[in-house]
Amino acid sequence: MIVVGVDGSPASRGALRWALDEATRTGASVEAVMAWSREPEPVPAASPGEHPHGDQPDRRHPARELHEIVEQVRARVPRAPEVVEVTIVGDAGRALTDASRQADLLVVGATGRGALVQALLGDVPATCLRHSACPVVVVPPRRT
Repeated sequence: MIVVGVDGSPASRGALRWALDEATRTGASVEAVMAWSREPEPVPAASPGEHPHGDQPDRRHPARELHEIVEQVRARVPRAPEVVEVTIVGDAGRALTDASRQADLLVVGATGRGALVQALLGDVPATCLRHSACPVVVVPPRRT
């Protein structure tokens, strides 16, 4: 099984595309993992019968966002396999390294720039490289 970290960034979309290409080539299954932090949301006082958020747009749920990203990327990969979609409340680095215990391969996108590993890759890929229980592929950013 290939586990791939998805956060909505172009780097994570590239990682998902790479994972789907690899799964198509090898016959592996793919699990897309999106971790998010649940932050306390202040609820303003409202008059009876009035929605507390007024006319603010609905906030997107991470599971819906992950599903849309997976469908968009899968549409661009011929014969792409189905993808198991997992959303987890918590730290992305920890969620992915935990998921790596049941994976054959962990795929993440590089997001940062700089000379040091953490600055070059970003916090999550650097954490995955240090703590993953399986091999890690870090997909570099696309050059435009």
